[in-house]
Amino acid sequence: MRKPAQANRITGASRTQLAADLKAQYEQGANIRALAKTTGRSYGFVHQVLNEAQAALRGRGAPGSLGRADTGEQDHIEQPPQLQSIDVGQLRGEWSPTR
Repeated sequence: MRKPAQANRITGASRTQLAADLKAQYEQGANIRALAKTTGRSYGFVHQVLNEAQAALRGRGAPGSLGRADTGEQDHIEQPPQLQSIDVGQLRGEWSPTR
């Protein structure tokens, strides 16, 4: 089986320019995977270059990634009446994985 071709090393001024370009695109909302695909580089390479450029990396998942607006409020799920009267402490003592 043939090994994939290794990408050329990017150093010096070329790397500094690439880092600035990637940082600008990332800060405008592009994600690391999209940047990796457009540059033909790996996710790890793009992540490393963004770190070198001191880009403020976002956490995993975007706000509202579940398809709804992020209001900053936590969702509240109403408990069904059957569950409101259950004593959780009592359940813990009775539960067994073999039942």
